[in-house]
Amino acid sequence: MLKSKKRGRPKTSRKTIELIKRIHKENPLLSPEKTHERLVDFNITDAPSPNTIAKYIPEVRKPPSEKQKQSWKTFLKNHSKEIWSMDFFTVPTLYFKVLYVFIIISHDRRKIEHFAVTTFSIAYFVLQKSKHLCFNYQSACFLIKLLLF
Repeated sequence: MLKSKKRGRPKTSRKTIELIKRIHKENPLLSPEKTHERLVDFNITDAPSPNTIAKYIPEVRKPPSEKQKQSWKTFLKNHSKEIWSMDFFTVPTLYFKVLYVFIIISHDRRKIEHFAVTTFSIAYFVLQKSKHLCFNYQSACFLIKLLLF
């Protein structure tokens, strides 16, 4: 009885794997696509695809620097007086009606700047409340205009 032929792509040779690792060691910033191009330039027959090359390249990520670690924390600290959060949520009543709640909180003191409840359509309600906020709080006006108008 005859054995069937192996199907699929042939296995990557040890020599090619070592070459991939050497290329990556010499220039770790090369993408698998560029590494594939280098293999083709070296006249490697049956050069593996970039996805296969990615399997043989160790994925080592350097830890973030102190500047990167603190960038978000620093941003929040520097801008906390200007940052407000908006939230919408629904509250079911005992009589199975739905109340729509709109709340705005400032981050610097975690103070509730605005709180409103309605049974009406939420889109019109939010637009009206935002217009009132723009009139009362000039610092929040730009953001609210950007989001809603």
